[in-house]
Amino acid sequence: MKYEHSTISEMMKLINETCFLPHIQRELVWNEKQMYKLFDSMMRGYPIGTFLLWHIEEKKEEITRLNFIRDYKKKETKNKIDTKSPKQYYWLVLDGQQRLQSLYIALEGSYNGKELYFNLLSEKPQFDDNEEDHEIIYETKFFKNSDSTFSTIEKDRLTGEDKAKLWVKIKSFANLKTDEAISYGDELSNKYEDFKGKELRLAKTNLLHLYNILTTTYPIYYYIEKEEDYEKVLDIFIRTNSGGTKLSKSDLLFSMIKLKWKIPAFEEFNNLIKTINQNDNFNFDNDFILKTSLVLIDKEIRYKIENFSKENISLMEDRWNNIKHSILAVINLISHDFGIVTKKQLTTKNSLIPLIYYTYYKGIKDYQSNKAEIIRDKELMKKWLYTVLLTNLFSSQTDDLLGICRDIIKQKNDSFPLEKIKFKLPPGKSMEIRKDLFNSIQYNDRNDFFVLGLLFPEFNLAPISSCGKPNIDHIFPVENLQKKYSIELINDIGNLQILSDNENKKKSNSTFEEWINGQDEFFLTKSYIPNDKHLWKVENYEKFIDERKKIMYKKLKEILD
Repeated sequence: MKYEHSTISEMMKLINETCFLPHIQRELVWNEKQMYKLFDSMMRGYPIGTFLLWHIEEKKEEITRLNFIRDYKKKETKNKIDTKSPKQYYWLVLDGQQRLQSLYIALEGSYNGKELYFNLLSEKPQFDDNEEDHEIIYETKFFKNSDSTFSTIEKDRLTGEDKAKLWVKIKSFANLKTDEAISYGDELSNKYEDFKGKELRLAKTNLLHLYNILTTTYPIYYYIEKEEDYEKVLDIFIRTNSGGTKLSKSDLLFSMIKLKWKIPAFEEFNNLIKTINQNDNFNFDNDFILKTSLVLIDKEIRYKIENFSKENISLMEDRWNNIKHSILAVINLISHDFGIVTKKQLTTKNSLIPLIYYTYYKGIKDYQSNKAEIIRDKELMKKWLYTVLLTNLFSSQTDDLLGICRDIIKQKNDSFPLEKIKFKLPPGKSMEIRKDLFNSIQYNDRNDFFVLGLLFPEFNLAPISSCGKPNIDHIFPVENLQKKYSIELINDIGNLQILSDNENKKKSNSTFEEWINGQDEFFLTKSYIPNDKHLWKVENYEKFIDERKKIMYKKLKEILD
């Protein structure tokens, strides 16, 4: 890997001429303090990292380029699309946007109406050689001031004494020629006669030091990536931008939609996600919306750049209202009719996409109807969802499964084609709820909350207040079993139940014998407790969970059938 280098001033001349931002970049997120640290690091001679640039020939001009921001105003300024005809080639910044953008604002523009000044009297503390104790040595600051230089008297942070500071606007000398910069420093001596000779020598030294850093002595190292495959470049971008606020592939693909939609995509997606997450009970995100949209517009499902072409994005926009209403209809269906009200139960969001596609394809507005066909659809869709979650059907081959479901749903069907889908599953995939599958469920497994939610339907699994929140409880307390039985046996599904928060507290304040003998017949029946009281003894624990699992499995099959 061969790195090239340039000076800071040379790189600034390339900004918005040869060097641009790709549409997948996030907006400026650095604050003023981070910019001050950047200049302090350069003055100390610390490296500020390398840069990764993507070299693109003129023939690739369909890739959207964004301009760097010159004059930044918080909450107002957005990166604009570059509309100039490209040169023979241009670069897009894959790594280093925040640093280059900060340098460009400081040396060429402004930040919230203020320009960057440098305190020429910055110096290392004389009483302590440990630089790490001092966050900023070479002080910069944004000021709203028309003068190129001015002085202030401020309290020293370490000593508390009054200290003079001589501020110079960095833009006033950054683009001068060397002899002009030297003359600029000499002029300070004439302008600020009140400062001592030592202070003026320090000011001139600092000014020339920063000038040399910007123009000659501080190289910026960068690597030029010439890969032409956009998909590979996107992967490079995700990997190199893994620090700080991480970007996912769906975030980057969503940025393409934001650029090309006429309707406000950001607000539309955010409002939809906020609605379907139902007070944060679920965790739907852009990834789910994008994947669902690809399925609903009948295009290739896989997450590839070419699947988010202008044509496909235009289709998403044209059909957005129907896409949105179909998603809302299914989320309302599962929460109101299927008892799926938390992310703990919905262990795979992709299981909903065939239901959404069916709703979209059939033009169903909602499922709150007593029509016979709607009732029939709801029963089949419920069985689909319960079975898919229990069998973990979407643990692999997700795109293939979604494609199969879509192809079958597009055929002529009087109702949701559950049996047809079962028949067409790929080799190795099954929707059979086997007894061994149920018996293997353990406490804190992906399906424990979902299965117990089906078996204990009387509980509200997503209460508004935390005090009524239901708990997964061990029937035989852990402390009664851990000396004799393995953790796998203790956490077996046969030893788990759902109790309300209050019931769980009452149980924990009693011995197991007091608690179970104090329950009425109705409670024992709805909790699937075997009638044989001999099984309630700790020494018969293994027989207890075997017998209880038989009762629970039978009930689960009844629910599904």
